[in-house]
Amino acid sequence: MEFRDAKPQDYEGIVHCIYHGFEHHFKHFNTSETSIKKLLLNILRLNQFKVVLDNGQVIACCGIGEGGIRLYKKDKSIFRQEFGFIKGIIMGITLYQILGKPYKVDPNCGYFEFVTILNSYRGRGIMKQFLNWIMEKKEHPCFMLDVANNNIVAIELYKSLGFVETHRVKEKFSKQAGFEYTIFMKSKGYISSNSITPSLSK
Repeated sequence: MEFRDAKPQDYEGIVHCIYHGFEHHFKHFNTSETSIKKLLLNILRLNQFKVVLDNGQVIACCGIGEGGIRLYKKDKSIFRQEFGFIKGIIMGITLYQILGKPYKVDPNCGYFEFVTILNSYRGRGIMKQFLNWIMEKKEHPCFMLDVANNNIVAIELYKSLGFVETHRVKEKFSKQAGFEYTIFMKSKGYISSNSITPSLSK
């Protein structure tokens, strides 16, 4: 296994991990896997990801935003080109609500997004080692993240890494999203008077 910063040759592998890790969100668009992956290649800041490689294949990833700037690049033209005018507008608005709304975070604080690993590699402790490696690099003085309240495995993982819950926000479309609350967490030792702007997140 190799942990490292993402390189351009990793981008398609990152998108593959994201698609399968968050497939339950994308299926609502009734759009092909190929189209969604092509879209993700164009709207995400993939150079801000860290990856885990196994024999050269990306098997896990974690994007890191900074100072509240998300990994989503707002570009309406991409949606119209890929999905047509009406559907493109709808998808653009929806994905912006989920992926693009800025957070109110301290300027130097890193924000974990798209933390996922391929199913065949789950349960081996790889993700804990990976996230611990990211935090030990100390590229940011603090880290924050959000997670669905029913994602118990992820919540326990984050707690084991020293994250604590700061607050939770009721999901407006809980039936469609598949969970009731978004839980916001921060790494221990991070002290700030700022709060995070609620989002329609994972």
